[in-house]
Amino acid sequence: MEYNPIFQEIEFLREKYKTKKIIEDTLIKEGYEYFEPPNFDDLDRFLPLTDNIGQASIVKVIAGDSRILALNPDNTTSIISWIAPFWQDDVKLKLFYSSPAFRSDKDVGIIEIDQIGVERLGEKDFQTDAGTTLLALDILNQFGSDFIMEISNSKYVNGLLEEIDLPSSVKRRLKGIIYRKDKKGLNDFIKISSLSESLSNCLMSILAPQGDGKYFPLNQTMEESLQELDALREFLNTYGYLDRVFLDLSMITELDYYHGLTFKGYYPGYFKEALSGGRYDPFTEKYGKKIPAVGFSLDLDQMTKINLDRSQKGCEPIGLPENSRS
Repeated sequence: MEYNPIFQEIEFLREKYKTKKIIEDTLIKEGYEYFEPPNFDDLDRFLPLTDNIGQASIVKVIAGDSRILALNPDNTTSIISWIAPFWQDDVKLKLFYSSPAFRSDKDVGIIEIDQIGVERLGEKDFQTDAGTTLLALDILNQFGSDFIMEISNSKYVNGLLEEIDLPSSVKRRLKGIIYRKDKKGLNDFIKISSLSESLSNCLMSILAPQGDGKYFPLNQTMEESLQELDALREFLNTYGYLDRVFLDLSMITELDYYHGLTFKGYYPGYFKEALSGGRYDPFTEKYGKKIPAVGFSLDLDQMTKINLDRSQKGCEPIGLPENSRS
């Protein structure tokens, strides 16, 4: 008998609920409080985000009073825009959300991205960054120990751009080349820009295979980024995660509002990341208040699909194994 798509959908939703429940239980156990971002808000709230994703990517709706509203394109932006006006410097918050984000794509139409994420606000120190990264690793580990996490520090690329004496528009184009990991494009850029040998070596090194250790810091900012990453790797090694963590100094995220720590988590056989996050203090200033902020989000549909595929292939089942912190 032909497989009924109704039961296929029910199976997916069952797995999605199970995945969501495991993650939420973990976050509650770690002291995170639930926060529910609005699904739509005034378009003006999301205008600072358009530098990164473009206004065409925001899904707009017209309210009954003719106001232009936007379906929430990014949960972090929605939370910060709501919290910033009420922020006090002595506040510390550990929040988590389970909410969709919406994007418009000219080829496929409106995309709904079901996310679970955390935001840790009011603390800026190594332990906060390290603890947030460790939490992300613990969650990935609950769904299979064969994942990898790429970690980076945006200060390295930003410090490198400080050394390049070119117009801002050209630097943005260079950043796009690095984001796409376009080695040929980077070679062509170096040739036409007549960069010094030290700058050329530094640029090419960030697209080299991971782990070869050939880095060329050109200033204190870049040196600091490497020191911070070394400290983080040492911290994660004490929890047995060093063989799961790889450096990627070329990492630039789609939204590009992270400043400092950035990371992405992957499972084998899947090009798209299951988890991404980092520190984004400067971005909060766009809403009138600089707030120490670090967090990450998981694509719930992506995680569910991975879990279903893995279970069908006989991989280790999802669950709550002994926590790696014990």
